[in-house]
Amino acid sequence: MRVIAYILAVVFSLCFIGGLFWGCLESVAFDRDYYMGEYARLDREAATGMTREEFGQATQALFAYVRGERDDLDVTAQAGGVHRDVFSQREKAHMEDVRRLYRLGSTVRYVLWALGAVCLIMLAFVCRRRMPRVLSTSYLTALVGAGAVSGLLAAAIAMDFGRFWDGFHRLLFTNDLWMLDPSRDALIRMFPPDFFLKMAETVLLRFGVIITVFGIAAVAVLIATRRRKEAF
Repeated sequence: MRVIAYILAVVFSLCFIGGLFWGCLESVAFDRDYYMGEYARLDREAATGMTREEFGQATQALFAYVRGERDDLDVTAQAGGVHRDVFSQREKAHMEDVRRLYRLGSTVRYVLWALGAVCLIMLAFVCRRRMPRVLSTSYLTALVGAGAVSGLLAAAIAMDFGRFWDGFHRLLFTNDLWMLDPSRDALIRMFPPDFFLKMAETVLLRFGVIITVFGIAAVAVLIATRRRKEAF
């Protein structure tokens, strides 16, 4: 029963950590204030000819489209005294692929939460009294794995982000729609590589802080339960 308990707890911990990562990713990827700050830092208004207000409208349209809250990316902005579509058909087709990936990721997140909940319920039946200690030990085990993966990602990003970003797209997309032309495509001018580099760093930092906090809590639980056991 002890082995079963630890297996259930490790699976729960992995599901929990996976859900936390997706939450961190969403917290940055759909943060309008974060985007507006990055547009200013990278001087995107000069690069695109769009105003801050137009950036805000285009960003909100992208958020809503990816989330499935709108069916199109028909957004206009003024350039050279005339209004034109911000996104080309190629860019819209690419964002359709992005939306499908987001939906897949959201589905995986729900599956992780559901599987984690089932494991937690089963764990309560298997070892209710030892549950805090088993969960804490298993979380720390899973934390080592998550830390190793995060470290490898951080190293790959730090060594050559361009190569990492290119490989990331080739892995996730089966077409070349993501290969945009800065001379004519708004997406690549709105979101240059430096934008995504900072985003990746922010997500990993936020994720690292959160899982570390839970790790400290797990250590505290282990210390407390050990002292309680010694007291008896």
